[in-house]
Amino acid sequence: MTSDSSLSLVPLSTLPDKTKKPASSILALVGPVSPAIGTPLFAFSELDHGGYNVSTLGRRATPFQHWMKAVKPALAIGLVFGGLVGALVLLVQRSMDSLPAVIGLIAGLTLLFTFLFRPKRQGFSAVVGSDGLDVGVVDGDALSKVVVRYRDDDYLFFEYGTNIYTRPAGHPKPATPTSVEMVLFLRDRASLGLRATMKSVWNFRDRMEGRAPHHRAGMYFALKEIGFPRRIERAAARLQRDEPVDLPVIDGRTLRILPTRGVAGMPWAVELLRGETREFRVAELSLREGQYIVAGDGKSARIGREQVGDAFVLDALVIAPTGAAMSPVGDGAE
Repeated sequence: MTSDSSLSLVPLSTLPDKTKKPASSILALVGPVSPAIGTPLFAFSELDHGGYNVSTLGRRATPFQHWMKAVKPALAIGLVFGGLVGALVLLVQRSMDSLPAVIGLIAGLTLLFTFLFRPKRQGFSAVVGSDGLDVGVVDGDALSKVVVRYRDDDYLFFEYGTNIYTRPAGHPKPATPTSVEMVLFLRDRASLGLRATMKSVWNFRDRMEGRAPHHRAGMYFALKEIGFPRRIERAAARLQRDEPVDLPVIDGRTLRILPTRGVAGMPWAVELLRGETREFRVAELSLREGQYIVAGDGKSARIGREQVGDAFVLDALVIAPTGAAMSPVGDGAE
């Protein structure tokens, strides 16, 4: 991760014309884009030129809309709490002499909560390139950047997916999910410290499934089509060279893919380790509703897919070749 004075907010439109990106003049990215990611292919940003998050306001948001988003709830809180206190005071005194103080209390509470809810400079921009991913992060006055080359092992991708069932009032829960929320976390391999978070949401009824440039999910799909396959190929090449592939788990354990034949139709053997101590050799492995179910040597464990770094490598190289059904996304609330 880099954080220095050389970083600045630059218009998203400065990217090459061939780069798929939202056609909005107000969007910006944390630049300059690193040449390490190769040719920029897809870009997304939730930041305007001032570094404010416009994801909930739309691509044509203005500074006035930013402040109105803060004023509305602040005014409601001021009216409710200030009004209740003021009504109690007026009721006790049975006089309107305290009315100016009550109005001042309401105004004061409104200003206080407007300040608390004020627009904040916070959000991310992302550029998916032919060779890597460039993620810019704004947090207050600080600008930082994480650059991940697909061939590097310094960073890991963690995915957290949830199926969402939208149920209209008075209707039963749909048989199939209506939308998906996918959160992508970037962590460094050495400490598993969080370096960037990117959220994508798409609706199953959307024919583009989030692939359109203005969709938040476009960045995730671009990674699935460009970046993740490159990392899978790299892991497969390591196994072909008789080198193990380690997939760290957040709780300190490791799923290690070994360059030897597995059992139960698995093309590669898998071990579950804690530190350098093997807990068991995996004889059964499946993925159901966002959880890996692993068993072997008379032991078993459930590991959330979102807890495993580069989990897509395990899916592609070990589970998919067995023909087993996979459900990598868990079910959320209605």
